Amino acid sequence: VFFVDTSMGLEGEGHSMSQALGSEDDSLHQHRILLREHGARVVDNFNASCTHVLTNRAGENSDVDNMMMSTSDFCPAKVVSPAWAQACIRAGIRIPETAHDGISPAVFSADSDRHILSGVVACLSGFDAEERANITEKVQRHGGEMRCELTDKVTHLIAHTLRGAKVRRVINCPRETPPHLVPLLWLERSIADGRKEAETGYDPRRGLCASSGTSGDDVRAVVESFGPQIFAGMRFTLGELRVEGDGTVDSVLAGMAQEIREMGGEICEEGEVSFRIDDFNRDPAGAFAVRTCFWVRECCRWRTVEWPTEALDWRGWLFSPMPQHPIAGDGCPYKITLTGYAGVPREVIKTLVNLTGAQQTNTMSKENTHLISARPDTAKHRAALNWNIAAVNHLWLTDSVMTWEWQPIENYTASGEDEIKHRNWSAFDGRTRRSKTVVTHPLDLADP
Repeated sequence: VFFVDTSMGLEGEGHSMSQALGSEDDSLHQHRILLREHGARVVDNFNASCTHVLTNRAGENSDVDNMMMSTSDFCPAKVVSPAWAQACIRAGIRIPETAHDGISPAVFSADSDRHILSGVVACLSGFDAEERANITEKVQRHGGEMRCELTDKVTHLIAHTLRGAKVRRVINCPRETPPHLVPLLWLERSIADGRKEAETGYDPRRGLCASSGTSGDDVRAVVESFGPQIFAGMRFTLGELRVEGDGTVDSVLAGMAQEIREMGGEICEEGEVSFRIDDFNRDPAGAFAVRTCFWVRECCRWRTVEWPTEALDWRGWLFSPMPQHPIAGDGCPYKITLTGYAGVPREVIKTLVNLTGAQQTNTMSKENTHLISARPDTAKHRAALNWNIAAVNHLWLTDSVMTWEWQPIENYTASGEDEIKHRNWSAFDGRTRRSKTVVTHPLDLADP
């Protein structure tokens, strides 16, 4: 349903639809005839039934803009130019209303379901005004729709940086179903290839939640396509950091400060801060949100401050500071090895064992006191039963770390794989877990 702006200038090359179609009659009457001939209904007065306003004066603080603003709540009509109508008539199809003058109709199909972004309802996060305008034009030009807010109609969240409220809402949604979390790279490649790329290949959660601990070139390309300024607007203060190898306190502090600044963060000594970076937890009830150097490095590595719960299952144990003293003091008698775990879980378990003050071994002998076992069918597990070595699952270690005291082994003899399968992450219930917490459980991590 068209309303034709009665005051629009019809003269001039590229502005007169009838002229462009070969007619010498530039009258308003001729425009109405052409629209009706091609199936449109033309009304004399702008009203709620209008779907389109034909004009070449929009965007010039004209009466058209004022009219559209005053009626936008009840009539979301689209403002189009004569050049758009001309392209539709020449191509014999209705092309997206945002198409620019001179666009090739070959980009579009008479079957709207074959537009490469048909069915896509996109929302943007983290882009500036100019970027948003450019992306909106591309999405609509190729058959998609845009939404300002992240509603239940949105199928794709295109994020500039992995941070912010919109990303936080989507990060724990199922990866196989909308809304899909993708970088701008997904849109650019879809347009370049002339087909909608599979979203799973561009979802950052594929790398964040991978238990293998490795990332191929394709995963790294997706990660690096997100903006690096993940700490922009955040203020950090540095506490006492763990010194390893040949490092010094000063070199560790300087290196950490540089990593934070490179990602847009600010280092400060006092005042309100977003995080205190401290590897040692002397005051777990302190006023700051406290994270470790490992958290900073993983955020920088994966370009995110929004972590899926699934990714925290293992990495999260190294995001919270721990007491500087070993569990049960110096001289821990425990000698611990593990079996059946691989990738990220294996590395986290080994690191946690060392942080408790116990001795971690890669091989098992009769001198070992504990075997952390994922399943009972391994050679180490069978040997542990023969040698009277305590075989426990990983929850024994993580609950011991959380309470910073060794837990009795009786509650931790179930298969580690079964505990992972059923997403059991503590033998304690939620209330008991929080009341006993010395080291924050990953499920209880909350950012300010």
